Amino acid sequence: MNVNNVQDAFDDLWATVITDMSFDMVTKNRFRIDCKNGGTEEKHFVEFHEVSALYFFNDSTTLRKDFYDYDEDDEESYLELTSIDYIPDCKSKFESTDTYFQQYSSDVNVALDIWSNSIFIEAGKVIVNGVEYLL
Repeated sequence: MNVNNVQDAFDDLWATVITDMSFDMVTKNRFRIDCKNGGTEEKHFVEFHEVSALYFFNDSTTLRKDFYDYDEDDEESYLELTSIDYIPDCKSKFESTDTYFQQYSSDVNVALDIWSNSIFIEAGKVIVNGVEYLL
């Protein structure tokens, strides 16, 4: 599928409730999120393949060290896939005086917001509701 259509597919996932997340970087090299539209109970999924970089940020401010206790048994406690965006041409590199960290860089191409948390992913392809997109 045309990469230009991937944002249209991502837009359908905005403000959905996350029902499950799975992360397998060792054997399958993928990251998957299952979600549903709260009003219609319509189910969706997004699955990233050929993941070569994944960054998680617990907030972008000094609140990143404050953690939320998610209680999956509490109906009022849920995770929202607030937004998901295709972002081509985004380069990232660790800033450090340590040469070990200087060797790492990535071309992040997807940004997800889950409430105030962010996940940045570099992936080769993504599957949204069964439709595959090359990134």
